[in-house]
Amino acid sequence: MYKAAAFVFWTTLVLYLITLATVSYVGVYFTYVAVPVIITSGLVMKLCSLSSKESGIGEDEEIEMVAVLSKKVRSGEPICMTSPMTNSQAASHIAMVRRLRETTGKPVHVIYN
Repeated sequence: MYKAAAFVFWTTLVLYLITLATVSYVGVYFTYVAVPVIITSGLVMKLCSLSSKESGIGEDEEIEMVAVLSKKVRSGEPICMTSPMTNSQAASHIAMVRRLRETTGKPVHVIYN
């Protein structure tokens, strides 16, 4: 989302500034469209950059769930499940717990709320 907003923001801003510098008359309708697009995309870009900084995850960084959960298991932290599961989710959950136990060689503690 950040990349798309940044592209729209910078492209619109540059084209708008070039138009203002090179054209003797810029129509009101062009300004009515360009300025809100610049403001909206800039706000979206800013909000997306703040949310990625707060989460500690970079823009292009992908999170591997197994790696995150393995780190928790190795450090002895429990895995907390806070929502009810369907049968298919429960089967995936059991498979994940088995995989974590096999890859880490440590017991997996799960807390169900």
